Parts: sequence; structure tokens; C-alpha cells
Amino acid sequence: MFPDSAIAKQLSVGKTKVAYIMAWGLAPFFHQSLIDWIKKSEEFTVCFDEALNKVVQRGQMDLHVRYWCAEEHVVKSRYLTSAFMNRATANDIVQKFTSALSEVPCERMLQVSMDGPNVNWKFFDIFQNQFKQSHDGTKLLVVGSCGLHVVHGSLQYGHKAAGWSVNGQLRAMYNLFKDSPARRAQYTETTSSTMYPLKFCQVRWVENRKVAERALIVLPNVKKYVSSAKLPATVTSNNVKQLCSDPLAAAKIAFFASIASTLEPFLIKYQSSAPLMPFLYDNLMALLRSLMSRYVKRDIVDKAKTASDLYKIDVLSKDIRRLYKDVDIGVAATKLLTESKVSQAAKMEFQMQSMEFLAATTGKIVERSPLQYKIVRAVSCLVPHKIVNNSTVCESRMVEFVQILYDAKRVSADIADKAKLQFSILCRKATDDLKSTFRNYDRSEELDEFYYEVLGNDHDAAELWLVVRKVLVLSHENANVESGFSVNKDILVDNMHEESVVAQRVVYDGVHDAGDIMSV
Repeated sequence: MFPDSAIAKQLSVGKTKVAYIMAWGLAPFFHQSLIDWIKKSEEFTVCFDEALNKVVQRGQMDLHVRYWCAEEHVVKSRYLTSAFMNRATANDIVQKFTSALSEVPCERMLQVSMDGPNVNWKFFDIFQNQFKQSHDGTKLLVVGSCGLHVVHGSLQYGHKAAGWSVNGQLRAMYNLFKDSPARRAQYTETTSSTMYPLKFCQVRWVENRKVAERALIVLPNVKKYVSSAKLPATVTSNNVKQLCSDPLAAAKIAFFASIASTLEPFLIKYQSSAPLMPFLYDNLMALLRSLMSRYVKRDIVDKAKTASDLYKIDVLSKDIRRLYKDVDIGVAATKLLTESKVSQAAKMEFQMQSMEFLAATTGKIVERSPLQYKIVRAVSCLVPHKIVNNSTVCESRMVEFVQILYDAKRVSADIADKAKLQFSILCRKATDDLKSTFRNYDRSEELDEFYYEVLGNDHDAAELWLVVRKVLVLSHENANVESGFSVNKDILVDNMHEESVVAQRVVYDGVHDAGDIMSV
């Protein structure tokens, strides 16, 4: 690396020395650098999630922070630290969570972002009460649990309500040819095809759309192979045989793929650390409306103009449903159902099961959706196109948002009142001087960069900018923490110490934030 240095030529670095440098040299430096940035920030959000660390055999709770970086004028999401637990009761999480945040000014914490198990909500209730007691009644903002988890889990819930076993059959199709060169060769000889089923991912159901679509392509070949091959009496073989003998299997897989493709764009869009909270209300509304329109009577859906109207619809009630023959099962499933040689009663049963699938999927989103929180609707006032096209609604929602901030003791009455007036002025500018700026806003441009250009240097809008920054720092998801589990898996080696796990994550995050190794 340094051919011109006599000293560097003598340097010998084994894995023990590197581990020591990471844990006691680089990691403390990067960690302290992040702590300094958090202390400079007026508000920050903490995101957390837990997973089993298979090396240390303890639960590992990773904590990430979102804060406004005053130097780069953007919102940043960074790995802070990890806490290790033997148990994960609500009180255990509170204790470890509080300890992990001992170095940061907790009074500036704006929100805690998490997924939605009951233990997490119990943790939040305990922590919220402690937070109010410690900080003179100041409250954390609540926008619900991670929207990604809610939408993703709804597909699995709908599948279960339909009483199908699409997941088991797709797994069996893949496992039948996994690690078996002889069986794959026989399959190719029988079908003249080298296209095989894809692996079904049990923890990422929506991403199995491609798995389902591949299954529809290879299913005729699999049936041909199964009819001529001698398969062992195993669970996998029995599941594949059951799949091949079900005349409606292809229709079920096609319907599964259709629902997954409806949910997937939302998950792809929001699997990002960018400040997307203002868009969440409209996008979740559109997703719910799309699902309801497939099985709810058209006039009922048309009358629901707002999220409140949609929430009033009892999506599980049979009274609001279309006739079974009118349920929208998707074009592929419709074609396969029409071509299937089954009785009319069997077709009706499939359509009724599809109805239950849709109702359960929609019901789960309604039950746990962030839409039930007023703040989610309120912050939608910052969507640029909405400000141009419907400034009156945006102004009323800004009034609602600053009231929420004031009630939570996050802003003073003076700041709240000034922010309302300054937002009204901004709305007028958006239809006049700044019309092209707001109308031409492209989602490819990050919202933090957009609003910094508009408000960041405007001294006459200082209070509004303070309020807008709080919206930008709010977290809409836990994707950053979830992706960190993959990093954890990559760095683990046998007998690795907990300190080394945290040190490598801290250094990795510091290098990643800088751009790359040569940019540190």
C-alpha cells in the first residue's frame, strides 16, 4: 500500500490487531463523531428492532437515529449502537433502550420508530410515561408502528384467511429440485426445459410475486415430470403431488401474485430512509382504496372520500361485499378459472375464498395502519403538488399539525402561531412566485433538499422551517434497522465478542456515511 514508506513496510497487521484497532480506535472515533452531530441537532428520532445473534446467543437490539445534519442540510439515518438481551420483556427493552441512549440528549427525542408486536407497544407505553415525567410533560410523537410491517404482514394474513397452502406448495416445488442434480437432469430430459421454480421466502411474502409468476410458467412442466417420475414418500413430494392434482392451483397462485403486485409498489417506495412521511397518508389511502375496490360494492367505495370515510367501512362485513361472481381476482386468475375443468360450485368456492383473502388483507391494514393517527394526515400538508392544487386543505392540516406539536410541548405557542402564518404565505407563493418550483417537484428529488432550498435560508420563515424539519426527521418505517440485520449476519464469526459486533457496525456505518473508504 505504501511502497515509498520504510516505516509502513514494517507494519504487520493480523486479525487480532485489526480487531483491537476496530474496537478501541476506529469505533470510538466514529461513535463520538455521531454523538456530536446528534447533540448539535435540535430533534432526532430513534428506530429500533431486535433479532437473535446466533454467535453470542442473545437477542441483539439495534438502534438507529434520524437527525437533521446542519452541515449537509439533509436528514441522515445512522447506526448508533446495539444492546444485547437474554430476555425481551417490555421492561427489559426499556432498561436496555434507556441505557443505550445515555450519551445523547434524550429531551430532543421526537419519536420512537418500531414494528408492532404487543411487547413493543407495552414498551412504548412505559417509556412514554417515563419520558413525560422526566421532561416536564413533553410527549413523544406517535405515528403508529412501521407501515412496511403492516402492509407486508397483511398478505400472509389474507392467505391464511382463505385457507390456502400456496406458500407450502411453492416451497415444495423449489425443494423438490434443490440439491438434486439427478432429479434436475431427469426433469430436463422429460420436459426439455432448464427453467426451475424459484425459492419461496417465508419472511418476505410480498417479494414472492416473482416466485408465484415463475411457478405459473413451470407448473405444466412440473406436472409432466411428476406424472412420469417415481418420487419418494416425503412431505415435499406429497405437497407437490397435491399441487399437481388441484385443478385450481394455478388460479390460486395467480391470485396470490396479483395481490402481491398490488402491495409491492408501496413497499418498494417506502423501503427507504428518505423523508417520506408527508406522502404516507395519500399512498396508504390509495392502497386501501385499490384493495377495497376489488370486493366492496362500488357505490360504497365511491362515497368514501377521506381516510375517515374509509375507516368507517367495516371491511369484514358481508353486507358491503359484491356478489361472489363480481369479485376482481385479476386477469390471470380469471382466465385460469374460466379454463379450469371444475364444477360451477368449485368456481364459486374459489371466488368466495378470494373474497375472504381480500377482506382479511384489507382488514389487517385498517386495523394497524398509521392512517388512524391524526398526525399522519396532518403532515401531508407538505406534499408540494398538494400545496399548489389544494392550498386550503394544506393550510388546515398545518394548523392541525402545529396544534399536535404544541399539545406535545414540542413548540411554544408563539412558534406555532408564526409557523401557521408563514405557511399561509408559502401557499400563496406556491401559486405565484414559486409556482414552477412546486408544480415541477419530482419525487426523485429528496424532500429535505427541496424544502431547504425553499425555506432553509429564508429568515422570514424561521419558525416554519423549524416545524418542517420536525416532519422531515419523523420515521415512516424500520427498513434501515431491518437491513442492518443483513450486515450483522455478514460480519459474524465464531466466538465473536459483542463489543466487536458493535465496533464493526459503527465503523461500517461511518465509512458508508462518508461515501466510501477513500472518502473518510
